[in-house]
Amino acid sequence: RVGQKPSVLYAGCEQILNAGGVLTQNELQQVLLNASAQSQYAVQEQLRNGYLSLPGGYRIGVCGSTVVQNGCITGIREISSIALRVPHDIRQPPERLLPYLQESCLLAGAPGSGKTTLLRSCIRTLSDVGQRVAVVDERQELSGAVHGVPQFDLGPRTDVLSGCPKGDGMLMLLRSMNPQWIAVDEITQPEDIMALRQAGSCGVKLIATIHAGSAEELKNKPLCRKLFSLGIFRQVLYLDKNRAFHAERIQHAETDRIKPDSDSLRRGRLTPLPEIFTVLSGSRNREIADFFSQLASMLSSMQACTVSYACRKAFAQTRGLFLSSAAQDTLLSLFDSLGKYDTEGSVQ
Repeated sequence: RVGQKPSVLYAGCEQILNAGGVLTQNELQQVLLNASAQSQYAVQEQLRNGYLSLPGGYRIGVCGSTVVQNGCITGIREISSIALRVPHDIRQPPERLLPYLQESCLLAGAPGSGKTTLLRSCIRTLSDVGQRVAVVDERQELSGAVHGVPQFDLGPRTDVLSGCPKGDGMLMLLRSMNPQWIAVDEITQPEDIMALRQAGSCGVKLIATIHAGSAEELKNKPLCRKLFSLGIFRQVLYLDKNRAFHAERIQHAETDRIKPDSDSLRRGRLTPLPEIFTVLSGSRNREIADFFSQLASMLSSMQACTVSYACRKAFAQTRGLFLSSAAQDTLLSLFDSLGKYDTEGSVQ
């Protein structure tokens, strides 16, 4: 902090370092210049969010005078304080974690309680026991990637997408990497919830962190209530200030789960997709006809099913249908967009 001596946060306590004098604004500015390879312009996108990610999982938080243009923060100048977060690869015994990793799991705790560290251990444990794990590392803290290569050990069957927004990243990994698990750090946006819902509906298990110091705080957050209503997560691991955790079942996952309303879905659906696909099943090409017939059948019979999930199932069940990977990707992208025509992002 400008005008103050440096301090260190250790074991929950902030301790002032008596060695040396007080810090100046030029010194803090020089720290940022060194961290950004002498070019703050290259990292303005990150600084707009108040932090700068560094190789190895380090992060520098920044305070000062914000620059606002047209109502949007475009940068930070006149630096007044910085906070350098040092990552720690604290490993939990696999036998301690595995009982909680049989189904989708949410990790909750206050800031600094060790959520990211625990998530890293969970990813490594799942990967070590043979599960394919795909990670969206938006701030490059989970993997500490340098030039795309993770610096932390996340296991032998883990694929990492770095620097990508969580909502977009989850959908990209769902389409491209055939994961059994998807892991993300810090669920904060409605877009994250939408992506979690689509991944969960495709049979992928999820593990994610969220800020909440207690069960009461978690239940009082509107974003969490929406998350719980999906019925995807059935248990939460709560971390305390000592980085210890305990598990709690989400008892209201079933009673609060949103149930499809057939009338509202019929009113909200702007495209009669099953009917359209039934017409397409009249193709003279037997394989194409079979594909669209199965697609229409699944969308008509399943209570709630995303279009992209039905498409993948139809691909797998249609014999003799051979498409290039580019053609399949094009169709999946098309069907993903079709799913958005329904008010709930899925069809009955």
